[in-house]
Amino acid sequence: MIHPIAIILTSVFAVGFSASAVAGERQRGTLEVALARPMSRRVLYLSLLAASFGFIAVSIAALLAGSISGAAFSGIVGELPLRNLPLLWLNSVLLFGAVAAIALAASVSFDRLTPVLGVTLGIVIAMYVLEVLGSLWPAAEVLQPYSLFHYLKAKAILTGFVAFSDVIVLSSVILIAMVWALVVFPRRDLAAPS
Repeated sequence: MIHPIAIILTSVFAVGFSASAVAGERQRGTLEVALARPMSRRVLYLSLLAASFGFIAVSIAALLAGSISGAAFSGIVGELPLRNLPLLWLNSVLLFGAVAAIALAASVSFDRLTPVLGVTLGIVIAMYVLEVLGSLWPAAEVLQPYSLFHYLKAKAILTGFVAFSDVIVLSSVILIAMVWALVVFPRRDLAAPS
């Protein structure tokens, strides 16, 4: 679940959609059309966040279905604890949902897409490097708790061990990003795009 290819595929929705949801619309000059509707900015933000989580949930489910199909094709599906897959799905959705919440919080904070992508991708890459560095170099293990990827322990979840502290940390990051966005977005003065 934390292989670079799986992260890149899932991050397309977690980072790509969420980062461009507001800042991309703002840069194209089409955000004003969406805000002209009789809905508050908070409702627009929550709708975009729900869409991000929906895309992530479907992509994680597809990733897990592909893993099950590969295991079945290889004849080792019996070794896969299928009863624990929903917990792995939930933990993965929370991890990439936290990334999406950060991207959406950055998106409502900037007028252009480039800084949003820079901030979000910088955070994701730095966290991935901290996790990989800590797993490869024993002296750097102290850096792993600073990475969101540290809170997805696929092997432990599949063997039946669920650390609820991981769920709490990921949920806390989502809530912090949501509070930031719900405070910043309604108070932003959006001038005409240049």
